[in-house]
Amino acid sequence: MAEIAQVTRQTYENWEKDVGQPKINQFISLCVHCGLDASGLVRSLKSITSQFLKNGPNKRKGESYARSSKQ
Repeated sequence: MAEIAQVTRQTYENWEKDVGQPKINQFISLCVHCGLDASGLVRSLKSITSQFLKNGPNKRKGESYARSSKQ
């Protein structure tokens, strides 16, 4: 799989350990090699990213933040 993504075995093993992540072109290469439809996964990621940007990185669904009075 590392060869398909054109990375070292160590890099691929790090991805498996949630240390770093593949670039989109590497991700798509892996999807194609495994016979997965990357377009559906990319659309899902786009939706998740939009929600993340809308809510902020630490905000959970239904949670609100009080604004700090310090400036």
